[in-house]
Amino acid sequence: MDESCVLPLFPGDPKTVNEEMRKIVMEGEKNPEEFFIVPLESVYSKCEINYSGNNVDDNNCKRERIQNLLQSVSDITGKEDLLQHIRMQALQQVYFM
Repeated sequence: MDESCVLPLFPGDPKTVNEEMRKIVMEGEKNPEEFFIVPLESVYSKCEINYSGNNVDDNNCKRERIQNLLQSVSDITGKEDLLQHIRMQALQQVYFM
């Protein structure tokens, strides 16, 4: 799960980090047949307008929506629950592909 839009844990470009993780997993002793990187913002299907009303890049708009959603929740436990729910939604989308 690529959560870099809300939890930037690694310095640098998230795409580079994801490719490094893919390489480590696929070259490992028990390498899987497939390796999926699921961005957290994939729970949104389409995003044409950001909150300021300007047209923006779809991925940036989705990241902005996730960030605003999490910022709207004031208590930490609620944020954790919401983040867990979003993770499960993103994983279900991959499972049912």
